Amino acid sequence: MKRHEMPMSDGIKKAIMQGEIREANERIGEALNETIGRLAGFSQEYDYADLPFVIAGMKIVAGSLELAMEESGRKFVDNLVAHTRCAAINISELLKQMKEEQEEV
Repeated sequence: MKRHEMPMSDGIKKAIMQGEIREANERIGEALNETIGRLAGFSQEYDYADLPFVIAGMKIVAGSLELAMEESGRKFVDNLVAHTRCAAINISELLKQMKEEQEEV
């Protein structure tokens, strides 16, 4: 697992405190892109047919993690989700997996 020198949130807070809002927004985008990319990569370890289990598991884990957070953290999560319109998924890889699975049947 890749570790940063400091938590991503600390870099964002530092940029905000220095009045560098554009830098903070860029760091937020980078943090989301990295996190979403790693989760999407993890999901590709499973057969396409098992994606419902992967998604259900991710939602269950996310809900459990949110319960462990303070209210301010949960509000930040809600804000991030509300302001994120989409995540890029490698459709060609997904279609390739679907085709491979159909050929196996």
